Amino acid sequence: MQIQRWNIILITDNYPSYLHPNSPLENYEKPILPILTNITLLYLPPNTASKLQPLDQGIIASFKAVYQRQYADYIVHYFNEYS
Repeated sequence: MQIQRWNIILITDNYPSYLHPNSPLENYEKPILPILTNITLLYLPPNTASKLQPLDQGIIASFKAVYQRQYADYIVHYFNEYS
């Protein structure tokens, strides 16, 4: 990315497991966090992901409903077939 001069912005929510590269946890003994070049991290303010991504909520809810329906159909078919 650096050679091709690409600039990237990575937008993340404020989930507590995401370490901020400028403030790692105390007693952090894991590998050193990389220095990001050509990448900008943008942290969303608290409680904004659901307001900024309402379409995602609908897509996820729809996917879960379809998945649960197919799983239920599979279980019913399995019990009818093998019982």
